[in-house]
Amino acid sequence: VAGMGGTSAVIGTIIITLLVPVLTKTNYTSFFLLGAVLVPVAWMCITFITSKKEQNAIT
Repeated sequence: VAGMGGTSAVIGTIIITLLVPVLTKTNYTSFFLLGAVLVPVAWMCITFITSKKEQNAIT
C-alpha cells in the first residue's frame, strides 16, 4: 500500500509540474483554484480509506 501511495504521489507531482505552465499562462487563478479543490478531495480520500465499516452481527 505504501508503494502505491508513493507512486501516486510521484505521478501527481509530475502531472502538476507539467500543467503549471499551461495553467498560469494568463493568470494564477486556475492554479490556486486547483489547489483549493485538492484539499477537500484529499480529505475525502483519506476519510474513505480509513473509515471503519460496520460488521453485520447476527443476534
